[in-house]
Amino acid sequence: MKVENCHIESEEFNNKLARLYSIENQDELSLSDQNFILTCGDDSDSEVRCRACELLAKFPSLKSEKFLLARLTDKDSLVRAEACDSISFSCSQSTLKELLRITNDKAVLVRGYAVLSAADVQRNLKESSTYTVQFLKNMELREKSRWVKIALCSALISLGCGEYQSKLIEFIDDKRYQNRCAALTRIRELISLGVLDDLPTVERALLARKEKESARSVLDSIDKTIKCIKLNTEI
Repeated sequence: MKVENCHIESEEFNNKLARLYSIENQDELSLSDQNFILTCGDDSDSEVRCRACELLAKFPSLKSEKFLLARLTDKDSLVRAEACDSISFSCSQSTLKELLRITNDKAVLVRGYAVLSAADVQRNLKESSTYTVQFLKNMELREKSRWVKIALCSALISLGCGEYQSKLIEFIDDKRYQNRCAALTRIRELISLGVLDDLPTVERALLARKEKESARSVLDSIDKTIKCIKLNTEI
């Protein structure tokens, strides 16, 4: 009986994931699919909950936002991180408050994505960012994780604090290749937002790093970032 139950549970899990992945290819969300995604929030499997959070970033709505807010307290840190990342479409002061609150989470990924989305929501609000900026500046001073510091520098630059640009550029020489990749990703995002200054200087720093870089993933990311700079300087 236990074997049979396990087989049924496994089949249900695969069917749920298959449906979630199929919804990703849709341009609009049907009521049936929306209701299905919302039921996944209480699924016993964290992968299903995580995938549901990721998917809702593509379909912003008040229902999506409410779902993602509830997942900010999920017991699984990956679900919390995905919820933080996906809720960046919000234009709500209360959601911004929740994102700032969760920046004290023990999980590095949760703190980092909470910071990035807090900056996104702050920009969406088109209101004074004084409180959010000071909050993130204080957090940057005490944060230990270099990955989160990268997110903090990026968030602050996006909110008009250009003095953090040099700090962000320094991370392309970080000893951990994951952090170098993260810094490059954030740089590309900021270039796309049009908030990164002196792109020729940024490009020179990237070329200098390329000369001594050995990690293939970082080299590819450097090339993508240089291409992004050239596209934006030609406009």
